[in-house]
Amino acid sequence: AKGFGLEVSKANKHLPIGTPLKNISLNFAGVNQVTVDFSIVRVTIKPDSIVFGCEIKEETPEYLEAVAKYCLFSGVESKKMDVDKIFGITVKKLKGVLTIAPLEHAEEYQNVLNLRYSAYKNANKIAAKASRENMGDQFDRRSVILIGRVGSQIVATARMVYKKEASDKFQFEDVFELKCLNVNEKYYEVSKLAIDPDLQGTDILLGFFRAIFEITAKSGFDGIYCFATQSLTPLYCKIGGKVMSRGAIHPVTLENMNLIRIRTKDMLQGKNLTATSWKLVAQEVVNSINYYQFSKLKPAKGIIQIRYIVEKIFLRLRKNFKPRKSA
Repeated sequence: AKGFGLEVSKANKHLPIGTPLKNISLNFAGVNQVTVDFSIVRVTIKPDSIVFGCEIKEETPEYLEAVAKYCLFSGVESKKMDVDKIFGITVKKLKGVLTIAPLEHAEEYQNVLNLRYSAYKNANKIAAKASRENMGDQFDRRSVILIGRVGSQIVATARMVYKKEASDKFQFEDVFELKCLNVNEKYYEVSKLAIDPDLQGTDILLGFFRAIFEITAKSGFDGIYCFATQSLTPLYCKIGGKVMSRGAIHPVTLENMNLIRIRTKDMLQGKNLTATSWKLVAQEVVNSINYYQFSKLKPAKGIIQIRYIVEKIFLRLRKNFKPRKSA
Protein backbone atom coordinates (compact mmCIF):
# COMPACT_ATOMS: atom_id res chain seq x y z
CA ALA A 1 0.00 0.00 0.00
CA LYS A 2 2.71 2.44 -0.99
CA GLY A 3 0.56 4.71 -3.10
CA PHE A 4 -3.02 5.41 -4.06
CA GLY A 5 -5.69 4.79 -6.67
CA LEU A 6 -6.27 7.55 -9.22
CA GLU A 7 -9.58 7.30 -11.09
CA VAL A 8 -9.55 9.30 -14.34
CA SER A 9 -11.47 9.50 -17.62
CA LYS A 10 -10.62 7.22 -20.54
CA ALA A 11 -9.04 10.22 -22.26
CA ASN A 12 -5.91 9.28 -20.27
CA LYS A 13 -5.68 5.76 -21.71
CA HIS A 14 -2.46 6.71 -23.53
CA LEU A 15 -0.53 6.70 -20.23
CA PRO A 16 1.25 3.33 -20.01
CA ILE A 17 2.44 1.43 -16.94
CA GLY A 18 5.74 2.90 -15.77
CA THR A 19 4.87 6.50 -16.65
CA PRO A 20 6.65 8.81 -14.15
CA LEU A 21 4.78 11.90 -12.90
CA LYS A 22 6.85 14.47 -11.01
CA ASN A 23 6.10 17.41 -8.69
CA ILE A 24 2.40 16.60 -8.58
CA SER A 25 0.29 18.38 -5.97
CA LEU A 26 -1.98 16.05 -4.03
CA ASN A 27 -4.83 17.73 -2.22
CA PHE A 28 -6.01 15.74 0.80
CA ALA A 29 -9.41 17.31 1.25
CA GLY A 30 -9.78 18.92 4.66
CA VAL A 31 -6.22 17.97 5.65
CA ASN A 32 -3.33 19.33 3.60
CA GLN A 33 -1.74 19.63 0.17
CA VAL A 34 1.63 17.99 -0.52
CA THR A 35 3.93 17.66 -3.54
CA VAL A 36 5.02 14.14 -4.55
CA ASP A 37 6.61 12.14 -7.36
CA PHE A 38 4.91 8.92 -8.39
CA SER A 39 4.63 6.44 -11.24
CA ILE A 40 1.82 4.32 -12.69
CA VAL A 41 2.30 0.66 -11.72
CA ARG A 42 -1.13 -0.86 -12.43
CA VAL A 43 -4.11 -0.10 -14.65
CA THR A 44 -7.73 -1.21 -14.16
CA ILE A 45 -10.25 -0.54 -16.93
CA LYS A 46 -13.79 0.26 -15.76
CA PRO A 47 -16.86 0.85 -17.96
CA ASP A 48 -16.60 4.65 -17.84
CA SER A 49 -13.14 5.33 -16.39
CA ILE A 50 -9.63 4.08 -15.72
CA VAL A 51 -8.10 3.47 -12.28
CA PHE A 52 -4.34 3.94 -12.15
CA GLY A 53 -2.52 2.27 -9.29
CA CYS A 54 0.14 4.87 -8.43
CA GLU A 55 3.30 4.26 -6.40
CA ILE A 56 4.91 7.07 -4.42
CA LYS A 57 8.63 7.40 -5.10
CA GLU A 58 9.65 9.19 -1.89
CA GLU A 59 7.40 9.19 1.17
CA THR A 60 8.29 12.44 2.93
CA PRO A 61 7.22 13.08 6.55
CA GLU A 62 4.71 15.64 5.24
CA TYR A 63 3.17 13.03 2.95
CA LEU A 64 2.99 10.40 5.71
CA GLU A 65 1.31 12.81 8.13
CA ALA A 66 -1.21 13.86 5.47
CA VAL A 67 -2.06 10.24 4.61
CA ALA A 68 -2.49 9.25 8.25
CA LYS A 69 -4.83 12.15 8.92
CA TYR A 70 -6.76 11.64 5.70
CA CYS A 71 -7.31 7.94 6.41
CA LEU A 72 -9.28 8.92 9.51
CA PHE A 73 -10.50 12.32 8.35
CA SER A 74 -14.16 11.48 8.91
CA GLY A 75 -13.36 9.26 11.86
CA VAL A 76 -13.45 5.48 12.19
CA GLU A 77 -16.42 4.10 14.06
CA SER A 78 -16.16 0.99 16.17
CA LYS A 79 -17.90 -2.13 14.90
CA LYS A 80 -20.62 -3.84 16.91
CA MET A 81 -19.41 -7.37 17.64
CA ASP A 82 -19.48 -9.75 20.58
CA VAL A 83 -15.80 -9.44 21.35
CA ASP A 84 -16.13 -11.54 24.48
CA LYS A 85 -16.99 -14.48 22.21
CA ILE A 86 -14.21 -13.69 19.77
CA PHE A 87 -11.28 -14.08 22.09
CA GLY A 88 -12.73 -16.26 24.79
CA ILE A 89 -12.22 -13.54 27.37
CA THR A 90 -14.61 -11.19 29.08
CA VAL A 91 -14.75 -7.80 27.35
CA LYS A 92 -17.42 -5.24 28.11
CA LYS A 93 -19.26 -3.74 25.17
CA LEU A 94 -18.87 0.00 24.93
CA LYS A 95 -22.14 1.90 25.31
CA GLY A 96 -22.34 4.32 22.42
CA VAL A 97 -20.25 4.65 19.26
CA LEU A 98 -16.50 5.12 19.47
CA THR A 99 -15.16 7.52 16.84
CA ILE A 100 -11.39 7.73 16.31
CA ALA A 101 -9.66 10.62 14.54
CA PRO A 102 -6.24 12.30 14.59
CA LEU A 103 -5.53 15.26 16.86
CA GLU A 104 -6.16 18.37 14.77
CA HIS A 105 -5.97 21.39 17.07
CA ALA A 106 -3.32 22.46 19.56
CA GLU A 107 -5.88 22.96 22.32
CA GLU A 108 -6.81 19.26 22.09
CA TYR A 109 -3.27 18.30 23.12
CA GLN A 110 -3.88 19.42 26.70
CA ASN A 111 -6.93 17.14 26.82
CA VAL A 112 -4.69 14.29 25.68
CA LEU A 113 -2.22 15.00 28.50
CA ASN A 114 -5.08 15.15 31.01
CA LEU A 115 -6.40 11.77 29.89
CA ARG A 116 -2.95 10.17 30.00
CA TYR A 117 -2.52 11.47 33.54
CA SER A 118 -5.88 10.22 34.84
CA ALA A 119 -5.55 6.81 33.15
CA TYR A 120 -1.97 6.18 34.28
CA LYS A 121 -2.62 7.46 37.81
CA ASN A 122 -5.64 5.17 38.14
CA ALA A 123 -3.50 2.23 37.02
CA ASN A 124 -0.60 3.26 39.31
CA LYS A 125 1.70 3.55 36.28
CA ILE A 126 3.20 6.94 37.13
CA ALA A 127 5.25 8.19 40.03
CA ALA A 128 3.52 10.05 42.85
CA LYS A 129 5.26 13.31 41.90
CA ALA A 130 4.19 13.14 38.23
CA SER A 131 1.97 15.92 36.87
CA ARG A 132 -0.21 16.49 33.83
CA GLU A 133 2.43 18.75 32.32
CA ASN A 134 5.04 15.98 32.07
CA MET A 135 2.73 13.46 30.39
CA GLY A 136 4.19 14.54 27.05
CA ASP A 137 7.69 14.01 25.67
CA GLN A 138 9.83 14.62 22.59
CA PHE A 139 8.25 11.69 20.72
CA ASP A 140 4.91 13.50 20.56
CA ARG A 141 6.48 15.92 18.07
CA ARG A 142 6.90 13.19 15.46
CA SER A 143 3.72 11.27 16.11
CA VAL A 144 0.24 10.93 14.76
CA ILE A 145 -1.81 11.29 17.95
CA LEU A 146 -5.19 9.56 17.82
CA ILE A 147 -8.19 10.59 19.89
CA GLY A 148 -11.19 8.38 20.61
CA ARG A 149 -14.53 9.99 21.42
CA VAL A 150 -17.96 8.86 22.48
CA GLY A 151 -20.12 11.79 21.49
CA SER A 152 -18.09 14.86 22.40
CA GLN A 153 -16.26 13.19 25.31
CA ILE A 154 -12.62 12.15 24.80
CA VAL A 155 -12.35 8.63 26.20
CA ALA A 156 -9.08 7.28 24.79
CA THR A 157 -5.87 8.25 23.04
CA ALA A 158 -2.76 6.65 21.54
CA ARG A 159 0.14 7.81 19.40
CA MET A 160 1.98 6.43 16.37
CA VAL A 161 5.63 7.52 16.39
CA TYR A 162 7.57 7.49 13.11
CA LYS A 163 11.15 8.29 12.12
CA LYS A 164 11.60 11.55 10.24
CA GLU A 165 15.35 11.06 9.87
CA ALA A 166 17.53 7.96 9.64
CA SER A 167 19.18 8.96 12.91
CA ASP A 168 15.87 9.06 14.81
CA LYS A 169 15.22 6.32 17.36
CA PHE A 170 12.12 4.74 18.79
CA GLN A 171 11.57 4.78 22.53
CA PHE A 172 11.78 0.99 22.74
CA GLU A 173 15.33 1.05 21.31
CA ASP A 174 16.51 2.46 24.65
CA VAL A 175 14.91 -0.46 26.48
CA PHE A 176 15.37 -3.52 24.25
CA GLU A 177 18.30 -4.70 22.19
CA LEU A 178 16.62 -5.62 18.91
CA LYS A 179 19.16 -7.00 16.46
CA CYS A 180 16.51 -7.79 13.84
CA LEU A 181 15.42 -4.16 13.33
CA ASN A 182 15.87 -3.70 9.58
CA VAL A 183 16.87 -0.16 8.63
CA ASN A 184 15.22 -0.65 5.23
CA GLU A 185 11.81 -1.34 6.78
CA LYS A 186 9.40 1.32 7.99
CA TYR A 187 7.55 0.87 11.25
CA TYR A 188 5.48 2.93 13.63
CA GLU A 189 5.93 2.60 17.37
CA VAL A 190 2.51 2.65 19.02
CA SER A 191 2.61 3.95 22.58
CA LYS A 192 0.96 6.22 25.15
CA LEU A 193 -2.32 4.31 24.97
CA ALA A 194 -4.64 5.75 27.60
CA ILE A 195 -8.29 4.85 28.22
CA ASP A 196 -10.74 6.58 30.52
CA PRO A 197 -10.61 4.68 33.85
CA ASP A 198 -14.41 4.23 33.75
CA LEU A 199 -14.14 2.46 30.39
CA GLN A 200 -11.26 0.10 31.12
CA GLY A 201 -11.96 -3.43 29.89
CA THR A 202 -14.18 -2.37 26.98
CA ASP A 203 -13.58 -3.00 23.27
CA ILE A 204 -11.95 0.43 22.82
CA LEU A 205 -8.56 -1.26 22.41
CA LEU A 206 -9.77 -3.23 19.36
CA GLY A 207 -11.24 -0.09 17.82
CA PHE A 208 -7.86 1.61 18.10
CA PHE A 209 -6.07 -1.33 16.53
CA ARG A 210 -8.41 -1.12 13.54
CA ALA A 211 -7.62 2.58 13.06
CA ILE A 212 -3.88 1.99 13.56
CA PHE A 213 -3.84 -0.79 10.96
CA GLU A 214 -5.63 1.42 8.46
CA ILE A 215 -3.05 4.18 8.82
CA THR A 216 -0.13 1.72 8.78
CA ALA A 217 -1.28 -0.14 5.69
CA LYS A 218 -2.33 2.88 3.65
CA SER A 219 0.89 4.71 4.55
CA GLY A 220 2.89 1.82 3.10
CA PHE A 221 4.55 0.95 6.43
CA ASP A 222 5.75 -2.57 7.20
CA GLY A 223 4.02 -2.71 10.57
CA ILE A 224 4.08 -1.53 14.17
CA TYR A 225 6.00 -2.15 17.38
CA CYS A 226 4.48 -1.72 20.83
CA PHE A 227 4.98 -2.62 24.47
CA ALA A 228 2.66 -5.11 26.17
CA THR A 229 2.42 -6.32 29.74
CA GLN A 230 2.75 -10.03 30.35
CA SER A 231 -1.00 -10.32 30.96
CA LEU A 232 -1.95 -8.52 27.71
CA THR A 233 0.60 -10.27 25.49
CA PRO A 234 -1.74 -13.20 24.58
CA LEU A 235 -4.38 -10.73 23.36
CA TYR A 236 -1.83 -8.88 21.19
CA CYS A 237 -0.69 -12.21 19.73
CA LYS A 238 -4.25 -13.08 18.72
CA ILE A 239 -4.41 -9.96 16.58
CA GLY A 240 -1.17 -10.72 14.76
CA GLY A 241 1.49 -9.83 17.32
CA LYS A 242 4.79 -11.64 17.73
CA VAL A 243 6.98 -11.28 20.81
CA MET A 244 10.33 -9.90 19.62
CA SER A 245 11.96 -9.34 23.00
CA ARG A 246 11.17 -9.98 26.66
CA GLY A 247 12.34 -9.01 30.07
CA ALA A 248 11.91 -5.25 30.37
CA ILE A 249 10.59 -4.05 33.72
CA HIS A 250 8.12 -1.19 34.03
CA PRO A 251 9.86 1.53 36.09
CA VAL A 252 6.86 2.12 38.36
CA THR A 253 4.66 -1.00 38.44
CA LEU A 254 7.66 -3.39 38.08
CA GLU A 255 5.57 -5.48 35.66
CA ASN A 256 7.31 -7.59 33.01
CA MET A 257 7.04 -5.89 29.61
CA ASN A 258 7.38 -7.49 26.18
CA LEU A 259 8.09 -5.92 22.81
CA ILE A 260 5.45 -6.89 20.23
CA ARG A 261 5.68 -6.61 16.44
CA ILE A 262 2.64 -6.74 14.15
CA ARG A 263 3.46 -6.90 10.43
CA THR A 264 1.29 -5.30 7.78
CA LYS A 265 1.70 -8.20 5.36
CA ASP A 266 0.32 -10.63 7.95
CA MET A 267 -2.77 -8.46 8.35
CA LEU A 268 -3.16 -8.11 4.57
CA GLN A 269 -2.99 -11.87 4.08
CA GLY A 270 -4.81 -12.91 7.23
CA LYS A 271 -1.82 -14.87 8.55
CA ASN A 272 -0.50 -15.33 12.10
CA LEU A 273 -3.71 -14.08 13.70
CA THR A 274 -7.13 -15.53 14.40
CA ALA A 275 -9.62 -15.39 11.54
CA THR A 276 -12.16 -13.66 13.77
CA SER A 277 -9.78 -10.89 14.75
CA TRP A 278 -8.86 -10.44 11.05
CA LYS A 279 -12.53 -9.89 10.23
CA LEU A 280 -12.86 -7.40 13.07
CA VAL A 281 -9.65 -5.42 12.68
CA ALA A 282 -8.50 -5.78 9.09
CA GLN A 283 -11.15 -6.95 6.63
CA GLU A 284 -12.62 -3.58 5.61
CA VAL A 285 -9.19 -1.99 5.24
CA VAL A 286 -7.92 -4.92 3.16
CA ASN A 287 -10.96 -4.75 0.87
CA SER A 288 -10.25 -1.07 0.21
CA ILE A 289 -6.54 -1.69 -0.45
CA ASN A 290 -7.25 -4.54 -2.85
CA TYR A 291 -9.92 -2.57 -4.72
CA TYR A 292 -7.40 0.12 -5.63
CA GLN A 293 -4.65 -2.47 -6.24
CA PHE A 294 -2.27 -0.89 -3.72
CA SER A 295 -0.82 -4.28 -2.80
CA LYS A 296 -0.13 -7.61 -4.49
CA LEU A 297 -0.78 -9.39 -1.18
CA LYS A 298 -4.29 -10.79 -0.91
CA PRO A 299 -6.00 -12.87 1.78
CA ALA A 300 -7.24 -16.39 1.07
CA LYS A 301 -10.79 -15.50 2.03
CA GLY A 302 -12.14 -19.00 1.62
CA ILE A 303 -9.61 -20.42 4.06
CA ILE A 304 -10.16 -17.51 6.47
CA GLN A 305 -13.92 -18.17 6.42
CA ILE A 306 -13.36 -21.84 7.26
CA ARG A 307 -11.03 -20.88 10.11
CA TYR A 308 -13.63 -18.39 11.32
CA ILE A 309 -16.36 -21.07 11.47
CA VAL A 310 -14.02 -23.46 13.31
CA GLU A 311 -13.13 -20.75 15.85
CA LYS A 312 -16.81 -20.01 16.51
CA ILE A 313 -17.57 -23.71 17.03
CA PHE A 314 -14.58 -24.13 19.34
CA LEU A 315 -15.53 -21.13 21.48
CA ARG A 316 -19.15 -22.26 21.66
CA LEU A 317 -18.08 -25.72 22.79
CA ARG A 318 -15.72 -24.28 25.37
CA LYS A 319 -18.44 -21.99 26.70
CA ASN A 320 -20.94 -24.87 27.04
CA PHE A 321 -18.44 -27.38 28.39
CA LYS A 322 -19.26 -28.49 31.91
CA PRO A 323 -16.77 -30.79 33.66
CA ARG A 324 -18.25 -33.90 35.20
CA LYS A 325 -18.65 -33.90 38.92
CA SER A 326 -16.73 -36.61 40.67
CA ALA A 327 -18.85 -39.20 42.42
